[in-house]
Amino acid sequence: MGRTRKTRNRSLSPAPSVSVVRTPISSTPHERRDLPEVKSQEGRNVACIPEGRAADYFEDLDSEIQNDFDTAVQKLKQRFCPKELERMYYSELFQRKQIFGESVEDYGNAILKLARRAHGGVSLDEHDRLAMEHFLQGLHPSFRRFVMMSDPQSFEQAFRIAKREECNERLTRIEEVSTACAVNAVSADASVIQKLEDVTKKLDMLERKMNSVSVQSYPGQGSTTQFAPGNPRGSGLRTEDGKPICHYCHKIGHIARYFPPS
Repeated sequence: MGRTRKTRNRSLSPAPSVSVVRTPISSTPHERRDLPEVKSQEGRNVACIPEGRAADYFEDLDSEIQNDFDTAVQKLKQRFCPKELERMYYSELFQRKQIFGESVEDYGNAILKLARRAHGGVSLDEHDRLAMEHFLQGLHPSFRRFVMMSDPQSFEQAFRIAKREECNERLTRIEEVSTACAVNAVSADASVIQKLEDVTKKLDMLERKMNSVSVQSYPGQGSTTQFAPGNPRGSGLRTEDGKPICHYCHKIGHIARYFPPS
């Protein structure tokens, strides 16, 4: 069945045109943001960002404010981040230093958190530059000197360089501790050897003394005693000063016939 001229003209007519916003290539991000369509789109996207109390507050705003990105952000900042709180965060950020024993990673995360609160209204590039400056300002001097010599161009570059230098310093410290432990072990071995030699010498001296004692005679036959002439049984045993020695019990001061019975 053939189509009528009216139906044929309707089918060949072009589709309804859709208005497309063409942003000039030479325009800056801030210029593109000023376009009504872009501001409206960003305003609709703001609803995806707030959470909790901020989301409830955003829903209570007028639709015109919700569709205006800059105005919506300003309203949220006035409600949840007043100027006094922002100045407090900036003061804390300015005074933040890397604490002794604090890792570069923990320090960098703390700087980023404070920078987001203190410089929330600046662009991303400006925020990155300010965060890098604060990061270098409070970094440990040994790390800061090395990072600044590398001339980083972003916070991420400065963070990675400082992290690498921290790892190198930690490895160097481990090697130094290992070397010191090895030296101490050698010194301890030398001390133990010296002590063993001293003990060996003392044992030798003690052995010589025991040998000299073993060759001496039993009591009554030592150098301090002597038998009286003509008495082979030793009944007249006396000391050099003439005191009698009992030939029975070998005690000085009595002889056998006066020895009391046991």
